[in-house]
Amino acid sequence: MTYSPEFREQVIEGLAQDLNSGRHGLEGVPTAIKLVLRDDMWKERIIRRTGEIVTFGRFEAFVSALPHKGGLGSSMAIVKRICSDDPEALNLIDQAMKRPRGGDNRTQDTPTNVDNINIGRPDGTSAQHAIRRLRKDRPDLHAQVLAKGISPHAAMVEAGFRRKTATVPVDDPEKVSAFLAKHFEPAEIRKIADLAVFLREGDQP
Repeated sequence: MTYSPEFREQVIEGLAQDLNSGRHGLEGVPTAIKLVLRDDMWKERIIRRTGEIVTFGRFEAFVSALPHKGGLGSSMAIVKRICSDDPEALNLIDQAMKRPRGGDNRTQDTPTNVDNINIGRPDGTSAQHAIRRLRKDRPDLHAQVLAKGISPHAAMVEAGFRRKTATVPVDDPEKVSAFLAKHFEPAEIRKIADLAVFLREGDQP
């Protein structure tokens, strides 16, 4: 869908204000980010106050540029953190940040104060990395994540890309026993117990 220049400007100006207003107004940021990315509003805009046409070749540059220069005056780290519970927003951000292969990817719109935190490939435990991997190798689970039918981590576990883990309070034997009973068969529990005793006795002087 193509929106009018006036509407596009209202969306970007409102988004910049929300990002720089602290807690108040942050709830609407993921929705605005998705709108800006779906329609490529960030690539070119006409600043209403001056009539200046501003273009960006990189989404990161748009995010970090000051509002009077056509940007959001924020950072990728902040934008990702605010959108961390919205898989669709993270997916669109990841796609917007993709780099073309080969050559010099720098553009003239790269600001000197660009935020380098998490630019490029995020670490292996991040939701954004999970969404990228699922989009490439398990589009069925990727669609479920975007529809919020399953979390990115749960989808990675189901796909076999991550091992299933859990946290158990070690100072509560009853809870440890309940955890083992829930997740393991009797033969596996006996094996775990035998191995634990062996390792414990082996640690004794």
